[in-house]
Amino acid sequence: MDGQELFKHFALYGILASWLLGAWLSFRTKNEDKKTTSGLATTNRTNYFIFGLALTVGAVSLALCAFGYLKKYTDLPGIFYNLLVFCLILQLVTAWVSDTKGWKHTVHYFAAWVMSYLLLSLGGILLASTGSTWLQASGLVLLVAMAFAGTYAGRPGGTNKQFLRSQQLYFVLFQLLLLAWIYAS
Repeated sequence: MDGQELFKHFALYGILASWLLGAWLSFRTKNEDKKTTSGLATTNRTNYFIFGLALTVGAVSLALCAFGYLKKYTDLPGIFYNLLVFCLILQLVTAWVSDTKGWKHTVHYFAAWVMSYLLLSLGGILLASTGSTWLQASGLVLLVAMAFAGTYAGRPGGTNKQFLRSQQLYFVLFQLLLLAWIYAS
C-alpha cells in the first residue's frame, strides 16, 4: 500500500475507531438518561476520556485523510478545507471542554452547535463537487436524512433517548456521506 492509499483510508480508520469508542461509551452508559453524547461523557472520568478520545481520533484521522489524500488527489474547492479545519477545531473543543455548568457548558454548546451546522455545509460541498449521478442521488438522500435527524432531535416533547439517538444518527449519516464520496468519486 503506497502513501496515497494509506492517507485515503485514514477517514475510514478514524470513523471505525470513533464508532467502536462510541459504542463502548453507549454500553457503559446504557442506564443513563442523558440528552446528548456529551452528557453521557460527563457521568464519570473514564467516560469523558472515551468521548474525548473518540472525537480526537476522528478529527486527526479526517485531517490526515483530507490533507494527505483529498487535497492532493481530488478537486474539492478550497472552501471545503477551510470549513473542514474550522469544523475539526470545533470538534476538538467539543471533545475536551466538558459539557458541565458555567462557561464550559457555553463553550462546549457553541462549538458543538456550530460544528453540527458546518457538517451540513461540508456535505453540500461534497455533493456539488461530484460528477457521479449515483453519488449525488445517494448523497442527497443522506444529506436530507441528516436534516431530518437534526430537526427531529430539536423537536419539543421528545425524550432524552430520542434526542440522543437523533444526534448520533446525524453524525453517522455525515460520516457515511464522507466515506461514500471518498470511495465512489
